[in-house]
Amino acid sequence: MIAYRYDDNGIFIAEMQCQIDPLETKKAGKDIFLIPANCTLIQPLESKEGFNVVWDGNKWEYAEIPQKQEIIERELTLEEVKQQKIMELKNTRDMKEIDVISYNGNTFDYDDKSRDRLSIARQSLEDAGAGEILWTTADNQSVTMTVEDFAGINTQAAIRSNALHVQYNQLRDNVLAAETKEEVNAIIWPENN
Repeated sequence: MIAYRYDDNGIFIAEMQCQIDPLETKKAGKDIFLIPANCTLIQPLESKEGFNVVWDGNKWEYAEIPQKQEIIERELTLEEVKQQKIMELKNTRDMKEIDVISYNGNTFDYDDKSRDRLSIARQSLEDAGAGEILWTTADNQSVTMTVEDFAGINTQAAIRSNALHVQYNQLRDNVLAAETKEEVNAIIWPENN
């Protein structure tokens, strides 16, 4: 299923493929898709010269792009560049925190909804006093899970989260210590983290 992504101003950016929600799909007996943030399933208007295609929360509409002579560009200050870079790094950290978790040879979704489901399933097993439950992994495999498995996933997530926050704090400190815009722009999140 295709979703249509827009930026914080509602301007259409691109199409993206939705991922299947394994638990809802299993319950419904048909494919149920996860809709990413800042996306809609409503197809945008055709592009039109001189206009942006903008999502208003309910529908797509055209918004005229200001003429070049109306655009007053100014160079960002060093502090503004630093704040932009910090937001970029924070967004990268946040996206990495909801990435799939690897545990015991399997991968598990770890977005907000998935974390809730993991917590509910763990609590259910604890309330029952033991046992196991069949669980669908991020790659749609069925695995048997115990309370200890759910605890192990949480431990992996906590370790990853801590490492991401330590990395972010170091990068943020580097941004704040930078003395030029070039130094700020050279700071990037390492590919392997």
